[in-house]
Amino acid sequence: MESRAIALLKEAGSKGLLLSELIQELEKSASNVQNVIESLKRQGYVKEVEDQHNGASTTRLIWQGRESSKWNTFNGCPCFSCKEIEQCGEGQPITPWYCGKLNVWLAERLNPT
Repeated sequence: MESRAIALLKEAGSKGLLLSELIQELEKSASNVQNVIESLKRQGYVKEVEDQHNGASTTRLIWQGRESSKWNTFNGCPCFSCKEIEQCGEGQPITPWYCGKLNVWLAERLNPT
């Protein structure tokens, strides 16, 4: 789901996507999508901005990701230069399954644009 969210946000460009649009596109629960967004925000890949849509206050998500060339070990894998590696692993606050940096890196290799 994270790699699909990343692709959609990248595709939206600087305009971004409304959170509700992303939830609809991913066809997942709002809480699951919000967990992915929180992970990407924590890693600095996504910015949330308040917006108005149809007269209601809402959240717009804008991709802020960095290029993989900034990660410089083992063909760019971010794990080897991650400042949070000590907190990463099964049962830890950060896991490879929900790591924004790792998932972005993998998505870029699986779906090159």
